[in-house]
Amino acid sequence: MRSEWRNAVYLLASLSLGNLGNFIYLVCINILVYNNTGSATAVAALWLIGPLTNIITKFWTGSYIDFRSKRKIMIQTYIARGSLIILIPLMPHIVFIYIILILLSIANAFFGPSSMTYITVIIPKDMRKRF
Repeated sequence: MRSEWRNAVYLLASLSLGNLGNFIYLVCINILVYNNTGSATAVAALWLIGPLTNIITKFWTGSYIDFRSKRKIMIQTYIARGSLIILIPLMPHIVFIYIILILLSIANAFFGPSSMTYITVIIPKDMRKRF
């Protein structure tokens, strides 16, 4: 592997692993909520939390991200998301699960823009298409 691709491969591997984890989490949270409530409406509410939280938080996350280290934000949100996901099975009531999901959506609102900016910084312009 050429040295210029080393950082790109690490970044791509971590993003791929994170997306795989997001998919597994998505399947599991739907099953968990349905098993706890038996309600399709409760599961449908899961799908509303993310977009509604994004609408509210995307207004100010960009300005926060602009003046801070994108790499640190990405690391901190990964750690926060992992910690919150570990707490989900321990929650006794569905309301607490929804609160954790709101916090996860807020963390995602920080991670998405910071990762896109970080990718453009770390990957040279001539390598971006191939990346």
